[in-house]
Amino acid sequence: MLPILDSLRGNIDPILTGIVQGFSNEEFIAQKLFPAVSVSKQTGKYPTFTKEGLRIHDTTRALKDPTVKQMPRDVWTMSAYELKEHPLETMIDHLEIEAAVDIANLETYYSEMVMNSILLEAENECVTLAVTPANYGANTTALSGDDCWTNIASKPLTQIQDAISAIRNAMLQEPNILILGTDSFLAIKEHASLIDKMKYSQLGIVTEDLISAMISTKNNKIDVFVGKGMYQNTADVLVDLWGDVAILAYVSKGAAGRRSKYYSSFGYNFVMNGYPMAARRQTDYGLTTGVMAAHMYKPYIVSALCGYLYTNTKA
Repeated sequence: MLPILDSLRGNIDPILTGIVQGFSNEEFIAQKLFPAVSVSKQTGKYPTFTKEGLRIHDTTRALKDPTVKQMPRDVWTMSAYELKEHPLETMIDHLEIEAAVDIANLETYYSEMVMNSILLEAENECVTLAVTPANYGANTTALSGDDCWTNIASKPLTQIQDAISAIRNAMLQEPNILILGTDSFLAIKEHASLIDKMKYSQLGIVTEDLISAMISTKNNKIDVFVGKGMYQNTADVLVDLWGDVAILAYVSKGAAGRRSKYYSSFGYNFVMNGYPMAARRQTDYGLTTGVMAAHMYKPYIVSALCGYLYTNTKA
């Protein structure tokens, strides 16, 4: 039994746990790049895939040959993961409870408020991984000058196609996700080349769906998502989480929709079974009630070759 579950076993609230497990913030999109994979242990190993896994092996067996050819073990490298626990609590005063028309709604509000804060921390952790050029090897470009999307001379669709080709040439998988920071989306939305192509559609404005239609093929749809999440920094200034980046990635949907750490993908977020969870507790004298939510997770880039990062899209 994990420490927090052991100590709070009598206080875990199934109703509040159901609330925090069902809660989501539509402005958070990191799960598109780092989908959740459930695990049963706090530490373990996962395979890091490279293009060696795409080799063609001669598996032909001669008649009466009792041997079976072995797959080389350099097809993947096993890396270690370690989940981190993220509990957060807020207090409800007994006067708030007495004044509440519906106590359940009050507890729901506080539970969701705490869970939203935990999810914001998780989003930021994923963003930090996703926007760091060093995590991509050669699959990254810092735009400058005429190449920045705010410059009319730039060619954002060509650059996106170059990234698609780079991922395909590295992993024989075309990306199926395009993440745009808010600044990047605004830059491409106002770009003359896209506006010119837009006149042949009936949408009237450049949208995520229109960008998707421009870069997708019949056999490979690339879903486009705009990162709209923000946070307040230590100077009390609101900052965009995603900024001016564009990220193309192949993210596995798994066999029959079931994701597993054994499928090659840009990234995964390993999540402990049973999390997130929630609990309540009474403080001394019953003056306040504590409502806590906890999550246990850790995101990892498991195949950098499945991604491509553009930074500085805004000049």
